[in-house]
Amino acid sequence: MDNQNNNENNGYSPDNNNPYNNLPPNTTIIRLNGFSVAAIILAGVSILTFMTIIIPIFTGSLAVLFAILSKGKDLKMNRIAKRAAIFGAAAACGAVLSFGVNYYKIMTDPDLREQYQTELNSTFERMYGISYDEMMQQILGGTNTPENTPAIGSDTTLPPGKGGDLSPDSTTPETLTDGRNITL
Repeated sequence: MDNQNNNENNGYSPDNNNPYNNLPPNTTIIRLNGFSVAAIILAGVSILTFMTIIIPIFTGSLAVLFAILSKGKDLKMNRIAKRAAIFGAAAACGAVLSFGVNYYKIMTDPDLREQYQTELNSTFERMYGISYDEMMQQILGGTNTPENTPAIGSDTTLPPGKGGDLSPDSTTPETLTDGRNITL
């Protein structure tokens, strides 16, 4: 009777205690380990963050590494690890390619380069109160430094209200934000 039920179910027997005998026919068993799971998660992150350039290079490379490590002593990688390695490598290569194409466009197209430089200067001015070009002139020792901003390496002190006297011979006590006095 038991054999008859077993034959009717094409060898599928829910009464057997062995978990691998309870699988339907033509079922493929994929052995997952921590490395292959980490690889597929990192490959997904690298694909989702494709246009950020740095993140997919890092996560895609780790996905490939973890996919290779998931193989262990086996001769072949499992399906999940193979897909993780392919998607991680594709996202990392795509990010590098995207960066290269955009860099080439900016460096070869004068209109696009001017637009980029204008945007960079306005962003710096909003953030720091000085444009990128002015900052580079100060760093490189240019002569066109803005008012009230000493060039790097000069002995000029800032006017009152712009930072006070910071010369070494000053003996005026300065008050810190926590109430302590210091003498410079």
